[in-house]
Amino acid sequence: YERRLGMIDLLRLAAIRAPALTLGKFLGAAALPFLLVLSEVPFLFIWSLFGGISPESIFATLFLTATITTLFIAIGLFTSSISQTAGIATVVCYLIALIYVFAPLWGDPFFPQGFETYLVHVTLWSVLNSGGVVATPWLHAVWSSLALSLLLVLAASVFLMQAPFSRVLDRTS
Repeated sequence: YERRLGMIDLLRLAAIRAPALTLGKFLGAAALPFLLVLSEVPFLFIWSLFGGISPESIFATLFLTATITTLFIAIGLFTSSISQTAGIATVVCYLIALIYVFAPLWGDPFFPQGFETYLVHVTLWSVLNSGGVVATPWLHAVWSSLALSLLLVLAASVFLMQAPFSRVLDRTS
């Protein structure tokens, strides 16, 4: 965004480093979705008062929802840092998100057996449709998704100041 507005040189002059700027952009983008996830907590616990949903399922659902939100925000931040325009970043981000969502349908021949336990939405589906909560599968999905989010945010901070394709796509020279 800053590169497109021509403000990247001003940020280089300021005492703001790329990781701090990336973290600020990530936290700014994550504030509203996390508030929306937190706002559903009282409504979910009403169901546990009536005996419909166990508190363990509620906690697993909240953690998995927050984790997939974090992952999609990190994907958006990464695609925004490597692309020249917002339109390209949006299209690439949606394509990556669709590949992630539909990976269980086509990924069996390409990925090892049991890779679905590391996908957040598949684990969320199994948590919501099971009688009890087994801690290990959904924690695997949470940790793997948070690690991938961290790697994407770190990669975005590397590419934020200098786009990887800026020499190829530079129209001024």
